Amino acid sequence: MLSIRNLSVQRAGRAVLQDVSLGIKDGEIVGLLGANGAGKSSLVMAIAGDLPVSDGSIELDGRSLRGLPPEVIRRRGVGVVPEGHPVLDPLSVRDNLRAAGSMLRSSELEAEIASTLQMFPELTARLSVAAQNLSGGQKQMVCIAQALIARPRILLIDELSFGLAPVVVVRLGQTLRRIVQRGVGILLIEQFTTLALSLASEVHVLERGRLGFSGSPQALRENPEILQGAYLASGAAARATATLGRDLT
Repeated sequence: MLSIRNLSVQRAGRAVLQDVSLGIKDGEIVGLLGANGAGKSSLVMAIAGDLPVSDGSIELDGRSLRGLPPEVIRRRGVGVVPEGHPVLDPLSVRDNLRAAGSMLRSSELEAEIASTLQMFPELTARLSVAAQNLSGGQKQMVCIAQALIARPRILLIDELSFGLAPVVVVRLGQTLRRIVQRGVGILLIEQFTTLALSLASEVHVLERGRLGFSGSPQALRENPEILQGAYLASGAAARATATLGRDLT
């Protein structure tokens, strides 16, 4: 289990996370919702070792991750799918996947690539294609595959649906269900609500760096004013707030 207790983080002298506590168990999806600027990506970066923590603890199976370099945290079992589905553009899909498994022996790496391609058969025919020539959905598949190749216990996925067509988002949601069946725990960070509420067993709402809600998806559906208030208080775009009523039905 990944356990985060009373976590506080500052960026450029400003508090971006304050007293945040949550946990992710093996084989479950936990949703993290909130408007742009609420602190969702900062939480991912802090867990992954890319942002220093000013207070609180981050532990995986009781072992502290706080202050460790990102590569050590990755080897300990925390994988990250960053926002915006970044890939190594000039490299082929195959070389993108190989780059993600640099800590594995050659035979292990090829086995992990083969296993991961079972999740994303669409990529098999694109292995020799430069990543820059992929669609947005295919790039997101490559990013998730890269994280899986490192054999994570916990997967942090930042804005899975960003910039993707609804049909692709549905396809990726199905893949997340298959990933948790392997025993991997997922923290799914989303600005919008539909996907997270349909997949998660527990949901948290960040509002200006603090948790404004922690509970079941059903409880959030029954109290839509919680999420509406979080988006409005964070100055979210009109498009985001306009979708809330539709998403929560």
